[in-house]
Amino acid sequence: MNDQLLHFYCVTRSQTSQQPTPLELILKKSYAELEACHDFIQWIFPTCTPSKFNLNAPILDDQTMIKLKKSTIFHLHFHNVLHKMWDFWGFEFTTEFARNTIIVRKLKPMRNWMRAGDHNMLRMTRCMESCRLLGWNKAAESMFRVLMEFSVPLSEFNIPFITQDNLNYWYNAAY
Repeated sequence: MNDQLLHFYCVTRSQTSQQPTPLELILKKSYAELEACHDFIQWIFPTCTPSKFNLNAPILDDQTMIKLKKSTIFHLHFHNVLHKMWDFWGFEFTTEFARNTIIVRKLKPMRNWMRAGDHNMLRMTRCMESCRLLGWNKAAESMFRVLMEFSVPLSEFNIPFITQDNLNYWYNAAY
């Protein structure tokens, strides 16, 4: 079991002190800070695969996934993480205050990350995989569907920053 990850997502400020938790500090970052910082994404979107970029990042295991899926606090915090990151990436989404119901509806055109090889494409892969592993399947699938829809007209205009490889990685992460 990954106690660091459980602590990261399930501890609230009142349980620790008046100091903000690491998750709260991430959620308070500006979009410029999110773009420049590279060591938080593996924490907010954990997967079962060790990170090549952050050797200190947590790794999901079966016991941790089960505990997180059962935690109301985790689901509230994960919802807030998706809200922050999807807004940063330019997704328009709807949300209901029930578990696992934040759905991407569309993508605003020409965001900062929309260029070939941008690291945010890898971040989106991690986001979809983490959603799927942690029981947020609808969120992962809606994100993939919108990226698919968005990529089709761009290829018609010969703007190939979303490649077939990107779509394959995203599909495998979401499904």
